[in-house]
Amino acid sequence: MKQLIIMSVMCFMTIAAAAQTYDNPRQSSNYKKLKVTKVERTADATIVYLKYTIPEGKTGWSRIAAYPSLTDEATGKKYQATDALNFEWGKKYTKTATYKIEFPPLPKNTSVVTFREAAAEKNPFVVSNIALPVGGQQKKTQSSPTKKKPAASSEFSKTYNTPKQRTTAKGSDLGGMTVTKVIRTNEYTVVHFRVNCFNAIFRLSNLKLIDDDTEKVYTATKALNFESGKKYSLDGTFKVQFPPLSRSASTLRFVHDVINSSGWTIILQLPM
Repeated sequence: MKQLIIMSVMCFMTIAAAAQTYDNPRQSSNYKKLKVTKVERTADATIVYLKYTIPEGKTGWSRIAAYPSLTDEATGKKYQATDALNFEWGKKYTKTATYKIEFPPLPKNTSVVTFREAAAEKNPFVVSNIALPVGGQQKKTQSSPTKKKPAASSEFSKTYNTPKQRTTAKGSDLGGMTVTKVIRTNEYTVVHFRVNCFNAIFRLSNLKLIDDDTEKVYTATKALNFESGKKYSLDGTFKVQFPPLSRSASTLRFVHDVINSSGWTIILQLPM
């Protein structure tokens, strides 16, 4: 009986130590209406709560674009968001809103981070110097984040800025297309690409990633900042989400169609 009690106490202490909550941490926001109200840390995830306040009687709106990041100020390492837990990426909210965002787990010694909205945003939300003190100064809690995932889901995250690439075209009227970023995690793959159309009308549809080695085809699951099949005539940067790629995938073909049924293929090198 005594051993059982001791084991129960040790188990409780382990759970409590693994889950840490920081309420209203020290921070510096570039928008007065935006504030980090809470950060939860466990061995499986980091949950950031952001509140955008619209005063009573005032009008306004807010949104969080996919995918924001947390940067460890000491090491410079960036952690991409893995999920929007209580809202939709890019959706406008016209009332005071609390955004609950999941990130991969942070190292135990991480004490100061910066939250930044997607790099492609013109005026992104940035909350810097978010204090997550170590050494017992934080409030501990036994509660876990709302959604717990297997540890394996947060083990891999890699970003390629302007990856090595070459483009092949088949009769397209577009002036050029460039992949500006690729984000790979265990949960998704996001491709950012810029179109220079030279005033031509184009549509983006049937987007695919093809593994050059295995010929496995990954079909786009979500257009993040455009409508599939809609006509566009202005230069712009577009974002599209795919399923997670095989870890071994390093040479990919990014394929899409345009209005005249001709196609573009961008061959990407994403070394592991």
